[in-house]
Amino acid sequence: FSLLSRMSPLSSRSLTTILRPNNIVESTIFGTRLFATKGKTKKAAMKRFKVMAGGRVKAWKQGARHNTGYKTRKRKNNLAKSAGITESKIEKNIKKMLNLK
Repeated sequence: FSLLSRMSPLSSRSLTTILRPNNIVESTIFGTRLFATKGKTKKAAMKRFKVMAGGRVKAWKQGARHNTGYKTRKRKNNLAKSAGITESKIEKNIKKMLNLK
């Protein structure tokens, strides 16, 4: 760490942002601190669900992609609407997958 010896103590704040790969280790002039890693978002959940402004989870109905030739117009129109997740346990699990509190 020859870079550390050249930098003044006043510039330690800029040093911490340089030496933070993946938010795991922060190296400063005074020592090293460990951080928890950031959680990763499940990409499959990100594609299927959306969190609205109020915190409710929105999902789309299944069955509207193919084999729509024999389905009635009313059924296809109802499939085009989004559905909110009503159960709180499922909503909490979806928010965990989306890496939200």
